[in-house]
Amino acid sequence: ASLEGDIKVKENRLKELRSNLQSRKDLYNSKYKVLKEKINTARKLIEAAPALREKAKEEIDRASEAEAIKTQLQSLDEQFVSKSARLSEFNKTESLIKDKEKELQGIRLFQRHSIEMAGKALKDAEKTARKLQSVPCSAMDIAQTCMFVKDAVDAKKSLPSLMEALAKASESVPREGEISAEIVRLKITMIEKPSVENEIKDILKGKESSSGKLKAIEKELALIREALKSLPEIELSEKSLPEYEAQLQDIYNEGNAVIREIEDGIKDVEAEIEAVRNELSKIVIDETLAEQKKKLQLHSLTVRNDLERKRKEEAEIRKTLGAVEETIRGIEKSKDGLNIVQTKMEYFNTEISEWALLERSLGNDGLIALGIDDAGPTISAIANDLLLTCFGPRFSVRIDTQSIKADRRSVKEVFDITVFDAERNEVKSIKHMSGGEKTWIEDAITKAICLYNKQRSNKTFLTIFTDEKDGALDAEKKKEFFSMKKRVLEIGGYEREFCITQTPELQELADGRIVFSENGISLLT
Repeated sequence: ASLEGDIKVKENRLKELRSNLQSRKDLYNSKYKVLKEKINTARKLIEAAPALREKAKEEIDRASEAEAIKTQLQSLDEQFVSKSARLSEFNKTESLIKDKEKELQGIRLFQRHSIEMAGKALKDAEKTARKLQSVPCSAMDIAQTCMFVKDAVDAKKSLPSLMEALAKASESVPREGEISAEIVRLKITMIEKPSVENEIKDILKGKESSSGKLKAIEKELALIREALKSLPEIELSEKSLPEYEAQLQDIYNEGNAVIREIEDGIKDVEAEIEAVRNELSKIVIDETLAEQKKKLQLHSLTVRNDLERKRKEEAEIRKTLGAVEETIRGIEKSKDGLNIVQTKMEYFNTEISEWALLERSLGNDGLIALGIDDAGPTISAIANDLLLTCFGPRFSVRIDTQSIKADRRSVKEVFDITVFDAERNEVKSIKHMSGGEKTWIEDAITKAICLYNKQRSNKTFLTIFTDEKDGALDAEKKKEFFSMKKRVLEIGGYEREFCITQTPELQELADGRIVFSENGISLLT
């Protein structure tokens, strides 16, 4: 039994050694493989190093070229600014020449017109004066008072002054000469304009060409710099490769030494087992003892299996028990948390109820509806005052904020303006009014709201701004409509109203006019 136990121990030792051998082989193979991959990767990177270093030199050259082009572009920009400023001066001079030419043309047209008018007056006077040649009494004093030839006598007397006026009109105007000389001088300064324009065109062409070259170089630089991102990794690989190779050789040597040592140990244990088995084979064993030993070994194995199973069951039970205990602790904690959550829920429910009430109070059916209900009568009264003052008692309005539902039992929130027409004895919504009538009433209510807000705000507003609203009215109604504006100024304490109108009659009623035309803006009072 002692020898068999010794064999068993040695076999277990042999099994451990073989397992350790395999583990060591796997470990050193893994290390070897990792280092081998690093070495292969480093070598591949190093192969690309010469080309990348050439690209690094190329990057320096391209960057220098790009800087040179940028400097050139900056110089061209400065030239462009300078030439553009000069061209702007030429354009101003050209505009001034046109103004001078227009002024000169005006002087000449005026002089030509003056000569024509003076010549026509002289011819008409000469023609009238010739009437005296056919009248016998032309040389008598009676001709001075004769109603038939008086105009001819007056024409004859005016001939000297008319001739003098013609001569004066035919004289050269000093200002004409000054302007002509100024135009000549200005045109001389414009001689260089074409060359400056050509220079600007050349500068723009140069900028376009340089910009294109710069874009191409910058694109090329971007590609080069993208490729150069791997250069630091390559340089690191160049430094690391000898270290990797040395580590690889160390692992190879260390692994071989360890494996040989374990293999030698395995051989020694195998030899020892063989020796013990040889010694055991020489011993004569009683068959009865062998059979009892076999039964005992079988019983021992059964007991060990039962014990192992019980231990596993115990471990599972302990594991389950631990989970149950943890669950119980979680439940106890959850109870405390549940109380907190319930308290928070009660608080939030109260908050939600209060905020919901506030939301409803501030909504369309709350303060807004109450505000409209409160403002409605006042706004209606102001609007009715304006309508009565400006258009007579025909129209009056009422603001409705509620109407009866179809079930006739409750009301619903609405908004409508009801108009009473005393002339036709009918009541209808403003939606159904004609264009002109609707214009009066809408403007009256708009002005009433404006006056109501001014009164309620306790603020002073001195000016009103209104858009054009009288387009749908006839001429007479437009004047009545305009009178409403003066009534609003009176009620509200305003000093002025700026309004827009295209109607000439209403423009005449205004205290002042701001007129927009092609010639600009003018203020008429």
